[in-house]
Amino acid sequence: MKITPTLFIALGGAGAEIALRLRRRILTHTWGNADNRVTLDSLDQFPIAQFIYYDLDFGTVEPSSFSDNEKLISNLDLNKYFQTDGELHRYPIIDSWFPITRKMVLELVFNCISY
Repeated sequence: MKITPTLFIALGGAGAEIALRLRRRILTHTWGNADNRVTLDSLDQFPIAQFIYYDLDFGTVEPSSFSDNEKLISNLDLNKYFQTDGELHRYPIIDSWFPITRKMVLELVFNCISY
């Protein structure tokens, strides 16, 4: 049987939840035939599956859920797009689909700070 290594890419919080469930299933599954049953202690013992988790929010997933070489987390810099009223127009592709205006972002930020 030919085995194909697979890279699972988890995006955002929902992707992380799915990837964590898949990882848990790999680790709790009993592998092998009836004469030679094996369970895994870590994903290092299962090199044909690797995971990468990417998110724009640092607080979405428990820090220990993914190893450091599996996490790609960067902060979304809204100021880049909303520093001025016309700033978003400098990025026409994003401007064409982004549903939030600068006024809405400022209201959201103000409401978060006031709590």
